[in-house]
Amino acid sequence: TCVEALQCDDFEPAGTRSPLRYEANRNALIFVVIAALHFVSLYLKMSVYRHIQEVMTRNMRSAYLEALLAQEIGFFDDPDNTSAALTTALAKQTQLVSAITGLQLGSTVGSACALLIGVGMAFFACWTVALACLGFVPILTASMLIMMTLMYSDADAGGSGAHAQSGAIANEAVLNIRT
Repeated sequence: TCVEALQCDDFEPAGTRSPLRYEANRNALIFVVIAALHFVSLYLKMSVYRHIQEVMTRNMRSAYLEALLAQEIGFFDDPDNTSAALTTALAKQTQLVSAITGLQLGSTVGSACALLIGVGMAFFACWTVALACLGFVPILTASMLIMMTLMYSDADAGGSGAHAQSGAIANEAVLNIRT
């Protein structure tokens, strides 16, 4: 039949193994092992950084609450120190610490390590080309800084940015719906 004619084993002499097939199977197995190791290491990295994030956030919240409870009673009479303002400040500050120390920290560390290893390998392979490529790093860094300042200049100027204004309009529209 046609299916039997398409099998690769029929084209090999009996009792021989193709070195090409052996090498292809070996390379496929290596890729499967690398993928499994990458999966396990990524899971461990995410778990460790999540744990670090949770512990640091919990410690910061408890220290913040202890500092608030240690204040004199007159501290809470100030209109700037209402319970709503203090809990909002607690939420914002702990969210900021949580965002910095979580997976973002892991991604930053991973990117820095990849960059350093890549530069080291580039210098090992051909130092002249690596040096020429490193010459463009300040130009790329300057362009990224300009782009970031343009993107975040509105948020820094008013403290809230264009998204806050659109959010306020959407909030007002939702609250004023008459049913």
